[in-house]
Amino acid sequence: LQRDILTIRLDDAKRTFELMGYQGMLSKHGFCRDKRVEDGVALLREMSRRGLVADTVSYNTLIHGFCQMGELNADHSLFNEMISHGVSPDSITCAILVRGLCGNGKLEKALKMFKVMRERNMDMDTGVYNIIIHGMCKAGKLEEAWNLFTDLLLSGLQPDVKTYNMMIRFSTFWRAEKLYAEMLSRGIVPDTITYISMIHGLCKQNNLAEARKVFDSMDSKSCSTYNTLINGYCKARRVDDGMDLFCEMYQRGIVANIITYTTLVYGFRQVGDFKTALDIFQEMVSNGMHSSSITFRDILPDLCSKKELQKAVAMLVDLQKSEVGMSSKNVRL
Repeated sequence: LQRDILTIRLDDAKRTFELMGYQGMLSKHGFCRDKRVEDGVALLREMSRRGLVADTVSYNTLIHGFCQMGELNADHSLFNEMISHGVSPDSITCAILVRGLCGNGKLEKALKMFKVMRERNMDMDTGVYNIIIHGMCKAGKLEEAWNLFTDLLLSGLQPDVKTYNMMIRFSTFWRAEKLYAEMLSRGIVPDTITYISMIHGLCKQNNLAEARKVFDSMDSKSCSTYNTLINGYCKARRVDDGMDLFCEMYQRGIVANIITYTTLVYGFRQVGDFKTALDIFQEMVSNGMHSSSITFRDILPDLCSKKELQKAVAMLVDLQKSEVGMSSKNVRL
């Protein structure tokens, strides 16, 4: 009897070892990593002939491989196959399929599959909802996105910061304000994307005082955060406030980028302060930054119109020494 039990255990161990070997070949270190997904399917068939049942991880790997190749029909066939074989899809399976459909512009199919998954009580998490909501938002299907957001809340799942960021970004401002207040009441900590969306929205509403309050409430700030508020100030012709933020960036060791400089240059040109615009532009160029949206050709007419001919000539000389390059037709002195 003991010998029989030992034999059974050895057989089980052998099958387990074989299964692990097959799964390893299907994993990211095997066929699917090299985009040899068809070979992976052949391996799956060989497993079946040997009486080995692939697990959820194996199916997920193959489905992900087909999604990456845009072979959506193949991955749906595998999805149906795993269900028919009694292998339970998990939240990763759902995420892979929904992301694949959304990424290939198949939004209606993605929504249909999402509903099927939900009706079958599959393992859905907030991440799966985020994928489908993001797809709907990007496609401008905002009501569908709102319906999904409401369904997420009713399902008992909790939205996370990514969920709120998407809804805030693509909502009207009055809705965004409510969402922002709601996420704070739920104890969800805003991230940089949240703050940038709110600051941008408040600036568009010309509510710069509230935008500054949101900005000041941040524990840490990035160049993108500064750029957003600087842009709001410059569009409101409050260029001095924008310049103060620019100086604050320097004091905090935050390096300005091409967006920072061009925003300030446009702002000072808008209020007619061409001298400061030139100073900022020259600093931008001296820092090795060259913008296609604002060039010497844009700055020189401003100087010429203000009879700053000496500066214009000096800039033209600098231009000839720089890597920017400009043909004679670009400016007339």
